[in-house]
Amino acid sequence: MLIISEEKKLEEELELDQLTKQVMNLAYDNSLSKSLMVHGIENHTGMVNYWMRELSLREPMSINLQKNLIYAISFHDSGRSEEGTDPQHAKRSAEIAKKIIPHYFPDADLNSIIWGIENHSCLRAPNDAVYGTKKFFPVIDNFEVPDGVNPLIPSYLWDVDRLDMLRFPGCDKVDERRLSTKVAKEFANSECHVRAYR
Repeated sequence: MLIISEEKKLEEELELDQLTKQVMNLAYDNSLSKSLMVHGIENHTGMVNYWMRELSLREPMSINLQKNLIYAISFHDSGRSEEGTDPQHAKRSAEIAKKIIPHYFPDADLNSIIWGIENHSCLRAPNDAVYGTKKFFPVIDNFEVPDGVNPLIPSYLWDVDRLDMLRFPGCDKVDERRLSTKVAKEFANSECHVRAYR
């Protein structure tokens, strides 16, 4: 029984690896700028997908959730036209995802993916956010999640995106107050996390 379980796990890992490559290629082919380094598909998006898989080892996720996260992660910055501040990139990325994902992946949880992408770059929570208070931080608990949206998809998307903040010069720690999930809070700034950026 254990051998079958391990074999099935390996099959799922292979399936997720192949899906990640396929979806990242689609996101790259449909992205607004193919020359971004800091936010590019090959660098940032690849690392964010890696962090999702790393968290899935620490907090079991269904294969369906992981697939939806691969779609969301791969497209979350596809609408970026430049590095640095690009306040409209989340909306543009959501529009690209809305057009491409259902064509190739009709079983995707599109509502959750799109809502997560649209809100992934919020610097503060939208509702009564007062700086210095718990409600200020852009974590899932501080948003009114619409009906039909699985909050796990935006939660993990935002967390794994923020785990890659260490790629920026001068950023030596991820602010755990900006993370939504317990597993990401526990993993952030750990030796395994920090070592990837040395």
